[in-house]
Amino acid sequence: MRGKIAVKTRDDLSMAYTPGVARVCMAIHQDPEKAYALTIKQNCVAVVTDGTAVLGLGDIGPNGAQPVMEGKALIFREFAGVDAFPLCLATKDVDEIVTIVKAISPVFGGINLEDISAPRCFEIEERLQRDLEIPVFHDNQHGTAVVVLAALLNAMLAVIVIGIASLPAAFNVVMAWKSITPPAKQPLSDSAKSSLVGLPSSAAIIAGFILLATNGTP
Repeated sequence: MRGKIAVKTRDDLSMAYTPGVARVCMAIHQDPEKAYALTIKQNCVAVVTDGTAVLGLGDIGPNGAQPVMEGKALIFREFAGVDAFPLCLATKDVDEIVTIVKAISPVFGGINLEDISAPRCFEIEERLQRDLEIPVFHDNQHGTAVVVLAALLNAMLAVIVIGIASLPAAFNVVMAWKSITPPAKQPLSDSAKSSLVGLPSSAAIIAGFILLATNGTP
């Protein structure tokens, strides 16, 4: 742990530790929410694993998993400015993992579950989310789902933009076709047909996107 305040004199030490720290302890005791302002809790995450589903390596145990958890902690620090601590647990028992994480949770502002094999990871995450008052997130399942959903939404948006951009051309083709007298009508060209083919799918995608954005149901 790297301190934010230099301890150079005896008075500094007395303020950071005893007896000065007693005032901070009592303030948190009287109002637990002050822990977020007076301790590292507000900017601290636990990276928890049992080493059963490490990257593409599988079940390599807590010792083998530690470099990955340290790397994740580095990512938190470098890209988010968040302090993170790797906690590699020497147990695969769901009840024990839940009990351990709940016991150490007062130190942390959030729990990042990492590389825990399915289906156990779902139960662990669900129970911790239910019992703790801090965010609990499992990277492999929950995080992957978020990334996939983001990709689908971006792809849907691209299709919508292309569909909307093609509407004026398709409209002009339809109006020009309708203006021709029946005897003179000729088969539509391939380019005109391609302009019209996307209309139903574009309309369906736009409707679906609106429902999704508004949390509506069909």
